[in-house]
Amino acid sequence: MRYGIRLCCAWHAALQLAIVLTPLCFSVPIAAKSTAAAPEAVLLTHSINPSFEPNQGQFHAAVKYAANRHPYQAYLRSDAIALSLFRANHGDAPGQAKERAAPATVAIQLVGANPEAHVIAEQQTPERSNYFFGAKPEGWITDVPHFAAVTFVEAYPGIDLRHYAKNGKLEYDFVAKAGANLKAIRLRVVGAERTEIDAAGDLLIHAGGQVLKHRRPLAMQEARKSGAILGARYEKTGADEFQLAIDGYDASQPLIIDPIIDFGTVYGGGVAALTGAVDARGDVYLSGATTWPGFPTVNPFDGSHPDEHIGALPVPVAFVTKIDPLGQHVRYSTFIGGEGGAVVRAIRVDDDGNVYLAGQAGNGLPTTPGVFLGGDAAPPVPAIYFSYGSFDRADQSLAFVLKLQPSGSALGYSTYVAQVDQVNALAIDAAGAAHIAGATKTASLPTSAGTLQAARVAEVGKFSGYLAKLNASGSEVQYGTYFGGAGGDTVVSALALGADGSAHLTGYTTSTALPLEQAFQSAKRGGEDAFVAKFTPDAHALVYSSYLGGSDTNCMNGADFGTAIAVDDDGYAYVAGRTYSALYFPVSSGTRGSPYGFVDVFVSKVAPLDGALVRSVLLGGNDADSVSCGAGLGTGERPTAIWLNADKTVTVAGLGATPNIEIVQFAFPLANPVATNGSGFAITLNPTSLVPVFSTVFPGTTGAAANRFGDIYLFGAINGGFLRKPETALPIFPGALSIADPGGKVAYLARILRPTAHLTLSTESDTATAGQAFDLKADLAGIYEAGEIEFLEGDAVLGRTPIAEGATSASFRVTGAALGFHRYTARFVSPLLPHGLRSGTRYLTLVAPECD
Repeated sequence: MRYGIRLCCAWHAALQLAIVLTPLCFSVPIAAKSTAAAPEAVLLTHSINPSFEPNQGQFHAAVKYAANRHPYQAYLRSDAIALSLFRANHGDAPGQAKERAAPATVAIQLVGANPEAHVIAEQQTPERSNYFFGAKPEGWITDVPHFAAVTFVEAYPGIDLRHYAKNGKLEYDFVAKAGANLKAIRLRVVGAERTEIDAAGDLLIHAGGQVLKHRRPLAMQEARKSGAILGARYEKTGADEFQLAIDGYDASQPLIIDPIIDFGTVYGGGVAALTGAVDARGDVYLSGATTWPGFPTVNPFDGSHPDEHIGALPVPVAFVTKIDPLGQHVRYSTFIGGEGGAVVRAIRVDDDGNVYLAGQAGNGLPTTPGVFLGGDAAPPVPAIYFSYGSFDRADQSLAFVLKLQPSGSALGYSTYVAQVDQVNALAIDAAGAAHIAGATKTASLPTSAGTLQAARVAEVGKFSGYLAKLNASGSEVQYGTYFGGAGGDTVVSALALGADGSAHLTGYTTSTALPLEQAFQSAKRGGEDAFVAKFTPDAHALVYSSYLGGSDTNCMNGADFGTAIAVDDDGYAYVAGRTYSALYFPVSSGTRGSPYGFVDVFVSKVAPLDGALVRSVLLGGNDADSVSCGAGLGTGERPTAIWLNADKTVTVAGLGATPNIEIVQFAFPLANPVATNGSGFAITLNPTSLVPVFSTVFPGTTGAAANRFGDIYLFGAINGGFLRKPETALPIFPGALSIADPGGKVAYLARILRPTAHLTLSTESDTATAGQAFDLKADLAGIYEAGEIEFLEGDAVLGRTPIAEGATSASFRVTGAALGFHRYTARFVSPLLPHGLRSGTRYLTLVAPECD
């Protein structure tokens, strides 16, 4: 180190003292520091706040407004609040027929209230609801608005009843004007197994094997000199009847009484977000099935008359919910169903925002004119119903494909396709044609002459895989083919399309006679083997087809399952799945030869033309995934999605070892994780070596998707207690749809900042001359959207430079910097990345200019 003793003459007097006391410049270069941005996980939403929608015919005629959001299903009148719950079903012994879960209906009647009180809706929200129920278009209801609050004026004389959501919970206020008679307010609970007031003063309502908590009310009278908060409590006045008692009430002043409905451990009906997608703008779509829209099967307002709107069976309704990129608004929720029920199994979104859904349905699904198979032509099939916490796959239900226009309020088309058993996958090609795949025991698939298997090969009672393609209008099946072999079952689990429209399939088979072409593995090795197959674009032949599996005679006889597949721009297929034969699974030279645990994730890369196995690796933990032999196929790490990112990296995500437990700590290999506890996982891999560059576990994951910039979106269900513990709490995005402290199990949506994104900052050298201009240069990797780069010294922003989508660098000229030691950083910000991606620190020394 040398000291700045040689100064330019003009500065000599001013800095003479500083020469003695402080080093002014350094000749030892200090290297620029640039670090990869740590992936950042934020909850965009969990348990979306309830809002209120008017009844425009989608609910029973007795309902005025409904708060139809998990876990709340509240149906409102001025003289009653109906709550629809689902009974816990703990049955289902092996070999025993499933008991159909019956909903529990609880009504809180406001005895003596005016049933026709005037209602005012307040604070309209951006959300809209759409209901395509039944086969007749005149019964479809679209573009229903939502509101943040609803007030029934003069529900009792001088007392308004106002409903709203606060901190994620449903609340209602009695707003009493001066002189109102509070004794007029009486509550009667109908439909409960029993009621009680606990030691805390909360009203507990037991119904359907669950507990609904009506918290002790809060009373406020702001005009009182002694304070605004008054003592309030429930008092029992008869069998399941209660009134409100207020201590110190001044009848000459207005009063607000605020009860809170807390579902606690109640699961509000049946709901499953089975699949999801992200569009080009970053909007997120969740889809699956729900029983929410169905009004309770018992009229909740008098507890005796059967409801004639839905019927006795709790059949599920398909749904799709669109949420903005920052999780601050629900754009729409659309429900589709009929008397036979409907479940979405796969979703895709095109560049224009059209949403494509594929799944299974009973009869009565809405179909549109001119489609391949309208509702009137569909054969009668069994209904799908909710039971034991899931939606049953009804054997030989009807496959459907539906196109929803960007508004969510109109059908582009909706058609049945065939009578099948499973719809597992959906893909959309560049022309807008929909491809679906799955498995069936039927012979009703609409096949085409010349396709690979125009007729079933599998024996009666065995599954055969299938692949079908619809044209862009849904009016024609352009091809249909079975895919399977004799002597066993074949199930197609996942589907991806190449650039030329060629379909790539994976799944599993027990058949030893699977159709093969250029197979890298020509024989089945275990009880179940995964497979990978590529069809020609017309499905007339195979480009390649191969088994993919190992053998393990000690347990499960070498079961292997392909569960996800993706194809890159060069036509390479990436297959992900799980293996129970990890010890003998085909892995590439140079990778480890022994498994991490009993069940492992595999990722295999297959060449586009000859089907060669380019690379194959195993990933997984070695602790909790070491399940016992015979534990069943529901255990073990299971990929649910795989995709290619814009930077060519590959991400695979899915369930961990114990998908039914919300918090698990297992020995999964982590690389720069966002969480260390969870039953789901996400891994980003180098596309050549398939070595992880990022891996994390995450709580409760059931599905995953990505935007085109590489951000990972995870959705699932999580125990609310996870979010309350400091050691496991996850950050909640500012302004997210719900930031409440949830209880019980809640749905959630989370986003992980693209794990391979980098921002580095550099200068031409490690020193610069004070008073002279120099450039700071920021270089981007893994960032693809437009935004701006902030250049900072410390926390002070020196300037901002806009950067276009796809740009990789930006510069900023610094002028007038003083002598001394400086620390510079850069930060990229965009609408999808408002927290910013920050660079490492660039250290720079400003030295004195040389004297002449």
